[in-house]
Amino acid sequence: MKHVNGLYTQRYNRRHKKDGTLFRGRYKSVLVDEDTYLLKLTRYIHRSLLEVKNKIVQELSDYPWSSYPAYFNQSKPEDWLFRDKTYQMLGPHHRYKGYLN
Repeated sequence: MKHVNGLYTQRYNRRHKKDGTLFRGRYKSVLVDEDTYLLKLTRYIHRSLLEVKNKIVQELSDYPWSSYPAYFNQSKPEDWLFRDKTYQMLGPHHRYKGYLN
């Protein structure tokens, strides 16, 4: 990530005739080693659009860069999106309803 961040920053600064950093703070990652944490994390990522002070969208499916609609078969999933693990954690009868909670 350090290399990607550095390279992107250099190209951005060259293109826009700017100087300095683009991102604040150091990149950090957290190991997701439990299924329950993965499920909470995917819900958090999608729902954070609604849970901020000034909502970014009114409906989660309105945000064009979200994979949320693909989890509910409202749009075709991208090739890189693997929903099966999330569906497996929710169980076959709570596939969609469980993701909402």
